[in-house]
Amino acid sequence: MATGLSPVEFTANPGYATPAAYSVAQRGGTACSAGNGVVPQPGGTAPGYRGVTVLVLPDAVAQWDRYASIYKYVISGAGAPYGDAAAVVCFGRGTESSCTANILVGTVWIDVVMEGIMADADADDAAVAARVQPLLARVTQEVTRAGAPAPLWRPPADAGNWVQLNALQGPGADIGDLEAGLSRLAVLVAPRING
Repeated sequence: MATGLSPVEFTANPGYATPAAYSVAQRGGTACSAGNGVVPQPGGTAPGYRGVTVLVLPDAVAQWDRYASIYKYVISGAGAPYGDAAAVVCFGRGTESSCTANILVGTVWIDVVMEGIMADADADDAAVAARVQPLLARVTQEVTRAGAPAPLWRPPADAGNWVQLNALQGPGADIGDLEAGLSRLAVLVAPRING
């Protein structure tokens, strides 16, 4: 894999800070990336960019089933190169080589995008895939070792009665409305977080 990569604040990365990426965290997942300092453009690429991004989404079997029904190159079961099912697609050559991998481990969906792999310009897709194999195996191993994710915290049904943030949408709304709503939310949430 490419050397010289440093962790990047995922949500500060304009190439990957999309509503879809934020939704992973909202569903209890995680997102991380590492790059060479070149900032990718929205859509995830830029000349000279080298990096890797990993999204991990728990409780994603229904989403995975839909994905697998659309993309026929998904390999499931004993033949899967990683996890319980996987689809790895590599393309490009040399500094433009990149791979995407979607892996199902139990109920967890892992999405890995690697760009600027620095493979030999004469390498075919299989050689590029072999180059990223150690990273994909390690990511799969770490997610497997992490075990089942904790259930998501859900606000109580009466949370809407406590926090009326929609009052801030009108021209007459003021910061006092927000502060009062957040104070009530803190009283409601703190015992669940701390206890």
